[in-house]
Amino acid sequence: MDNMIDNFYSLKYLCDFSPSTYYKFVLLTRDKDHGSLQLVDKDKKELLGKQWLVEDQDYLNKVIPDMKNFANAVGGRIYMCLDRMSYIKTLFTLQEETFKMIRTYQESSNNVRIKHLNKLWNSVTSKELSTTKESRRFMLDVDVKDLELLKRLEDKQKSSHIATLETVNGFHIIFKRNFNPAILEIEKENNVEIKTCCLGLIYKGS
Repeated sequence: MDNMIDNFYSLKYLCDFSPSTYYKFVLLTRDKDHGSLQLVDKDKKELLGKQWLVEDQDYLNKVIPDMKNFANAVGGRIYMCLDRMSYIKTLFTLQEETFKMIRTYQESSNNVRIKHLNKLWNSVTSKELSTTKESRRFMLDVDVKDLELLKRLEDKQKSSHIATLETVNGFHIIFKRNFNPAILEIEKENNVEIKTCCLGLIYKGS
């Protein structure tokens, strides 16, 4: 297995807690880290092991040791949903998705499975509809460890750059979502993809 990666120090830049909001952290075990896992999602090649919904710094401080212990125990990774979530927006999203599921069941009970119910909460706590608009971010997923490329990308919008996270093969570069992403000109770069409402790597177990 690859060496441990620890980006927990970057949470002081990534977390901006406010009342009635939270950040979501997840433990994922990925097929690429273990060769083959019988329980992983066949499409995504990963298994969701646990999630934490964190509403303040005190609770975050308490659960960080648990996150590391879980990740180390299963050779997993801790990811963070980079956008801050709203408690009330999450409830409205949950209501909407629940009504959709009920309508689907009413039309044909054969179209609803228990696994759909199991996935519902994980889904609504990850949707952009559940986020606070002012906290939304861009993430550049850089799939190569090229320090010159890293600096060039960071410098393209310095005033909006929040943090850079090391990944197994490269970096996650995080920006505030307060500018036109065309400025970044990522179409001119290889091994770079821009993402929104996504996961950033915080920790990879040893």
